[in-house]
Amino acid sequence: MALLIDDSGARRLLRNLQTQAQEERERFRQAVQEAVGDRARASDDPRLDRQQPQERLVVVERGDTLNDIAADHEVTLPEVAQLNPQVDNLDHIETGEVLFLPPPSPTELAQRPDGEALFLDDLYTRGNAIEYADAGTTDHQAEIDTLAADVGDYLGALPEGERKAAAQRLFDEDWTDAGPAQMAIEQGAEAQGIVLEPSSHAGSAVETQARERVAAAQAKTDPLDRLATLNDGFEAASPEVQQAMLRSPGAREIIQGAADQALSALTEAHEDAVDPHVYKSYELFRRLDEMSADLDPQLTSELAEAVLPGLEKAFAESVHSDFGALRTQMQGTHHLLQFTGRLDPQADTTTLDRFSAMGFYHMHAFAPYLGEGGSLNYPLSLVGHYEGEMPTMVTEGGILAGLEQNQARVRADIEAYGNHLAELNWLEQNGGSVMTDAQLAEAVDGYIEDQVESAKPGEEDWQTKADNLRAQVAEDGRQLLDNLASIKARYPSLFEGEGDLETRLQTIENESERDFARQLIQSFDTPETTIAMGVALDADPTLLTDPNSMRLVGQYGKLTDRGRKFVEETATQIIRRTVVPELAQLDPSNPNSVQRVHNALDRFDTQATGRLLGISDGDLDKALKIVKDALPQPGETPAQAQARLQRMDAEFEKLTTTRDGIRAFNRETAPGQVLRLLGVIGSTATTLSSHANYQNDPNLWTGLKVTLDAAGVAQKTTEVLMGAGMIERGGTLDNLVGGSNRMPVKILGVLTSAFDFYNAKMAAENNDPAGAAIYTATGVGGVMAAVGTGSLWGPIGAGIVLVGTGIHMKYDQVKKANEYQTDITIGFLQHAGFSETAAQALSDQSGEGYSVLPLLERYANSRGLDLDDAADQQAFVDWINAMPADRLGVLRDNLHRSLDEVDNDLAQIPDASEDDEFFAFNNTDRPHFTYSGYATPLSMNQLDVTLEILGLQPLVS
Repeated sequence: MALLIDDSGARRLLRNLQTQAQEERERFRQAVQEAVGDRARASDDPRLDRQQPQERLVVVERGDTLNDIAADHEVTLPEVAQLNPQVDNLDHIETGEVLFLPPPSPTELAQRPDGEALFLDDLYTRGNAIEYADAGTTDHQAEIDTLAADVGDYLGALPEGERKAAAQRLFDEDWTDAGPAQMAIEQGAEAQGIVLEPSSHAGSAVETQARERVAAAQAKTDPLDRLATLNDGFEAASPEVQQAMLRSPGAREIIQGAADQALSALTEAHEDAVDPHVYKSYELFRRLDEMSADLDPQLTSELAEAVLPGLEKAFAESVHSDFGALRTQMQGTHHLLQFTGRLDPQADTTTLDRFSAMGFYHMHAFAPYLGEGGSLNYPLSLVGHYEGEMPTMVTEGGILAGLEQNQARVRADIEAYGNHLAELNWLEQNGGSVMTDAQLAEAVDGYIEDQVESAKPGEEDWQTKADNLRAQVAEDGRQLLDNLASIKARYPSLFEGEGDLETRLQTIENESERDFARQLIQSFDTPETTIAMGVALDADPTLLTDPNSMRLVGQYGKLTDRGRKFVEETATQIIRRTVVPELAQLDPSNPNSVQRVHNALDRFDTQATGRLLGISDGDLDKALKIVKDALPQPGETPAQAQARLQRMDAEFEKLTTTRDGIRAFNRETAPGQVLRLLGVIGSTATTLSSHANYQNDPNLWTGLKVTLDAAGVAQKTTEVLMGAGMIERGGTLDNLVGGSNRMPVKILGVLTSAFDFYNAKMAAENNDPAGAAIYTATGVGGVMAAVGTGSLWGPIGAGIVLVGTGIHMKYDQVKKANEYQTDITIGFLQHAGFSETAAQALSDQSGEGYSVLPLLERYANSRGLDLDDAADQQAFVDWINAMPADRLGVLRDNLHRSLDEVDNDLAQIPDASEDDEFFAFNNTDRPHFTYSGYATPLSMNQLDVTLEILGLQPLVS
């Protein structure tokens, strides 16, 4: 019997037949190729130059005849002859020869397990050919009728109980470019007496799921129950099924039913209302607000579109009524704001314009609504209908006043979160400075466990409260991001134009509206805004991979300096999640490690990242290639690694964008700064892991300077630079950021790292050194958190970032003396290994509220000890524990004087000072100053003198 094979000859199409050996499979392949070539040469018919759709192929076996083959496969001899012109003598066929047979008939396909798929393929091919056939030479209707007859034959050959489902599956397929096939299915189904359900032609599986979900909603009787059930099915569906549901007549009917119920408020009597005419619109908007409260945004959009025709008709009729145009009071306006706030400001722009064109407004509604984080959708759409002078009652008294109230609310939420974490922040910043990473992690865990256990019955425990406070700040940030999108929808030229904000504002012709738009942007140019939005991005990492969200953030970054820094921080968050874990473990001598870093950089190379940085995918590819080339190579010295970074810097300076030729990667741009950071992290990680002496070129933007002492032991000094020209050597910010005290970076995972050096620069220029110091600390912590994964700085943990973001608005309160002189502090410090007596002495704060621990940690560094190293840390602790309690207390009091003298700026306490000799003479000659705690040592050498006077041993490595 002739063997039926697939079109490549790779396998036999017979059940229960063992797979051919490789030799036989190759023989079949060659035979098929030869047969196709022989047939093409033997015929003038161009259709026979290649295999036709669903043609069957058989290999002749010994004893076969053409009559037997034709009978076995239910075809006629003329059909075989027509498809095989290469066979000279039909009465003589040879073993091993390949013959072509016509496609199986619809009836035959109906009996085969794979028949439906084959029939679909044939229908599409034939339907496509008819659609694009020359109308002058082809009778399209006759061809469709032929197809319809085949559909009828196929369905008729199926068991009666399966025909309707099979016809529906055929109809549900996507018939784009094969419309005649869809028409044939409709005709063939009708001939079989089958009524087809409407379809969006997204595929059988998708349409079936959509139909089932819609049917479940239709089974309900109450319009609101139907809408709620539809929403449940919609939210649980895949995006493909959701789109099919939206196109479903049944779903549209459900949505229109809900809209009609809302609209019925306009025709009801409302006899008990004080003002029935006003109450009508109130009740309409209340119902819409209630319906959409838990509704998916896409269904909310559909509901809005469904209600608008009836509302617009009623509004137009009311204009000429005895009561005048429909209007609403404060609460009704609030419901309208709630409802329209759930629309997409970009996708639903026309819908919003139609609502606002009717002018529903109450003078006291906008400010309180926006003050609670409400959406700008409707207010800005309403502003768009005014010409000439902007109505100050709407813009200033409503919108801007509400945004100002919201900023105060967000500030209060951030402060509440910071206050809740303040004690832990203080413990971590100070006690953590003399702990190893493991000890600090244990101390933090212990603190949280103690706080949770100490909660009273019915009282919210510490961790739950921290989570809830963070969630509130994240929600604030999400609302701010949404309102940025609303501003962009109203003023796209501000976000998509070129130049600075003032240049872009000139695209708004109306002067009063231009001023209003300027104030809108300025209301978002605040520390609270960037902190809250940063927390939102950290709480919902999917936003970091969403191209639209990242494009919005990137465009916001071009409007203000603070926005630019926020873009850099957002990019840092992406780096932290995608690249840093591998960069921190980079081993240039290990090809697998290098490949993992390259893979991580490829994960950073996304459309979302490109939109955030405002560069094309191709330009990001080129930039990341420069970063990859800058990574250290096996056996390189620190000097060679530094040379690579300098070449990277030079390459970025030369790199221009393909779109407009602008040098978008220089040191002053966000893309240039962020991508330089990637290269420096990789180089620094490798250098630190090998304890090599390394110092990054200070003229590079970037990012990270680690200074090593002569002994080759890393000091705990991390300096982050803003960019070329932003921090001057020896200037205010250099002094604020500089210093050798380590700032711990154990992030609890409860707050994003939101650094803002711009605020520090402004605070410094405004003679606010304390505010500048806290903002600067926030910046340092942010970048350290971004790179603080793996072996480089240990786990990502909290501390300094939380100090900056939580306390920068109330830094003066942190100075309260004795605030943290508690048993909790003593217990926390014992995790470092201190005795209870030593921990009690060290828990004492100075008159200004400072702890001596960071200063002692700096002293240890200056004497060659690395407190990240367990052995060095233990030596330091043993040194402290060996001190008699009274003399340790006196040493602490002397150091308190030092800290208060320099306002805790450890950069002002160097290793050596020109006053060292006088200090030694004066205090040795008059030791009572030291004994009474008034010595005030202002250098590490002076601290040694203080120890000697007190009879204590200096610390040695």
